[in-house]
Amino acid sequence: MGNIMKKPLHVAEKKKFWFIGSASLILIGLLVIIIFGLNLGIDFTGGATLKVNTGAYIEASDANATQVKNIVDASLKAHGLKSETIQKSGSGAVAGYEFKMQLKLNGKNASDTDFFAALDEVKAELEADLVAIDGIDKVEITYDAAGAVATKQLVTSTMLALIIALALILVYIVIRFTFSSAIAAIVGLTHDVLVMLAICAIFRVQINTYFIAAVLTIVGYSINNTIIVFDRLRENKALMPDATDTERVNVSISQMMNRMIHTSLTTLFVMVILVVLGVTSIREFGIPIIVGLLAGTYSSICIAGPLWTVLNGWGAAIKNKRKYKAKKAEK
Repeated sequence: MGNIMKKPLHVAEKKKFWFIGSASLILIGLLVIIIFGLNLGIDFTGGATLKVNTGAYIEASDANATQVKNIVDASLKAHGLKSETIQKSGSGAVAGYEFKMQLKLNGKNASDTDFFAALDEVKAELEADLVAIDGIDKVEITYDAAGAVATKQLVTSTMLALIIALALILVYIVIRFTFSSAIAAIVGLTHDVLVMLAICAIFRVQINTYFIAAVLTIVGYSINNTIIVFDRLRENKALMPDATDTERVNVSISQMMNRMIHTSLTTLFVMVILVVLGVTSIREFGIPIIVGLLAGTYSSICIAGPLWTVLNGWGAAIKNKRKYKAKKAEK
């Protein structure tokens, strides 16, 4: 303990720098959202994933794969539809492509009925065109669609899940630690979510169900690091009775710094490899996770602890003021 305390990190003293830096990034992200909006996927806008399975034909050569994609794109365009992303799916006898498109016709928002009717026409057309190509033994075309009503329910369910998670975390930390710790932890988690949203907005990363899964994952991951810091802070309160809150926070963070960084780096390395080598769906999940890992580690070190000193100071000031008023009233 004595060795660790010789050179504690001076994190809490620089709280204004950390707070202003985070607030600036989040503000830039919010401005981007207000001006350009979010790059919402079909999970939130409504739309469909058209799956075109041509078997081993598309794996025979790049020319075959390009031919199939061109035919599908031409058919979609002819019916006023546009694919947002194209992703290869399966291999061998079940090889094919997935074409994801938003709930739009001719570039404008469409009703569910018109949109799905156009998809039915594309499906029938492609079944006839692709099966006529030499080398394609079997064509299987399906689509999974989500209408506007379903997307609204998804957004509502997502927000409800996040609110419930934060509320339960708040209750748990209040019981185990203090109210100041709970508020600092919730602010830290909110910071992580807002930073993830800001970065995805700035770099136009698509917001879909993978992003929601990443947010919920990071909420659980980040709170674990924060609780470890608060747990050590509680221990140091007994071991350092004469120290200030700032000194205790600095020592606690210094003691847990290596553990948090090593844990985050091992997870980060795996996610980077998955993003670089993985398919589109893996990237859509991995990129927000990477941002969340960095934001969560940062908030556990630079936001939660320093904010706790501010909240604890306010709490102490309020108690002292009440004691002063009580003594004054007794006189």
